[in-house]
Amino acid sequence: MQNSQEVYPLGWELFDEKNKRLAVLKRKEEHQKQVRQIVEEKRKSGREISIGQGIAIVGTALFLIAGSVAFLNQSQALTQNAHKISDLSAQYAQLVSNNNDLEKQIEADIDYEEIYDRAVNEFGMTYPNKDQVVGFEKEEGPYVRQEESLP
Repeated sequence: MQNSQEVYPLGWELFDEKNKRLAVLKRKEEHQKQVRQIVEEKRKSGREISIGQGIAIVGTALFLIAGSVAFLNQSQALTQNAHKISDLSAQYAQLVSNNNDLEKQIEADIDYEEIYDRAVNEFGMTYPNKDQVVGFEKEEGPYVRQEESLP
């Protein structure tokens, strides 16, 4: 082997300086490697979810699905009720119209002259005379009860 002066003409100081620089570079590389490993571990751990978080996510999803289904059922029931109300309103309007028509027909069929004629001729009804009309005042209520006696 050759002597160190030939390999390193400037002496051991240059050798030590070179080794120091190599050691520093090696430490920097090791440090960067450790930092990369730590960052990668944190990235992986950040992507993972715990069992509790998974249960919470699944529970929330189930709650939202159940809420959506309940909302759709209520919406459908509301729509059906609206249709029923519409049908019943149309049926009510038809019944009111039929009732009014029947009432007009009944009113038109009444012959007041015939009623008067039968009352006077068959039953002998006449208008009361002035001495047959008796008036009275009742202070308690606006109408007379059938069971009460007249004054």
